[in-house]
Amino acid sequence: MPFVLTFERGHGARRGRVLFARIVPCTAVAALLAFAAAVQARADSGRIAFVSGKSQAECRVSVLNLADGTVAPVGAGHADGAPVWSHDGLWLAYPSSQGASRVIRLVRPDGTQDHALNNAARWNDKPRWTAKGNRLAYVAGKSLADQHLVVYDLDKGSEQVWGGGRQGILEAQWLEGHALLAFLGAAQALNWGGVDIDSIAFDAGGKGMLLAVALRPGSPGPTTDLVLITSKAALTLPVQVMPSKGAYVAWDPVVSPNGHIVAFESNDGGDREIFVLTFTKGAFDVTNHRAADWNPVWAPDSRSMAFESFRAGHRGIYRVYPDTVRVSPIAVSKDADNWAPHWSPDGRRIVFVSDRSGDPELYECDASGENVRQLTHHPGLDVAPVWQPEPRP
Repeated sequence: MPFVLTFERGHGARRGRVLFARIVPCTAVAALLAFAAAVQARADSGRIAFVSGKSQAECRVSVLNLADGTVAPVGAGHADGAPVWSHDGLWLAYPSSQGASRVIRLVRPDGTQDHALNNAARWNDKPRWTAKGNRLAYVAGKSLADQHLVVYDLDKGSEQVWGGGRQGILEAQWLEGHALLAFLGAAQALNWGGVDIDSIAFDAGGKGMLLAVALRPGSPGPTTDLVLITSKAALTLPVQVMPSKGAYVAWDPVVSPNGHIVAFESNDGGDREIFVLTFTKGAFDVTNHRAADWNPVWAPDSRSMAFESFRAGHRGIYRVYPDTVRVSPIAVSKDADNWAPHWSPDGRRIVFVSDRSGDPELYECDASGENVRQLTHHPGLDVAPVWQPEPRP
């Protein structure tokens, strides 16, 4: 068997001098090189959907192919909003203008089969897929105050208002798998003011449940609640699991990929912070800084989150580990803003937006913030990037 020599360097006082040689089989070297090539190929593969345009009115959903750097416009191009991948990576859902209306559209990542859903309301926004990909939830209504939650059945081609018609719904995310079981278990253990939890659990078990942000009725100022929504009812989370009693603003609830923790933003305590919620420990602040912190985005392994903050003067991207509350910078610039992080499916890379080149462009970097690479070079806006999920077997 052929062999090659590899040289080891010394340590301590003689660091930097070659002290000895080690014989390594060529097959092992070939395997290491093949592994390195595979890692690099994986890093340079996949697709990223985003919104691009010279102005907001001209924004169009586009797809960047990382393998060759090509960008293909796939959306309708009528002030398209942020795209959302289905969990199998085969479809994109996005809001788009259609005359005087705002509709939800679906399109394949190659630009085929683009079509609008049959929306009843004139304004529809923020689509969210179920894991099975057969339903979409989104908010619909004339204004924030009367927005309600709608679930669209793609198999039947029809939509249904959920949450008992509760108004003021601002955004929502599906609770599935472990997250759904955890919420239902906690609901049965807590006193929720005489609510028929068994009926709620039966409805959720058959049709599903969402965690939503809703305006609080009758509030003197802009305050919100975190609300559980089923096809028939809307149930405000009890004060026992929230950071504190009283009125404050909660926003952007996101469930960890493993379904164990919910992260959300809140101004409870005076400024904008990121909290995590579990029903064993309640809710607690994990960013805790005098500057605003927002937009939590879970890593695929559920151990950490990327988020945005003004703590360095400009809008920057940081990473926090909720179990230790350790924060580290990912993309922070002295004279530019960095925002909108999204993780690659393997958690090794992060795509984000930065105006360091003069206008908003897409960049990617290692999860540590190293090896930054500019991905787009277009005049105008390149924003709202989301990495395509890995295809499921």
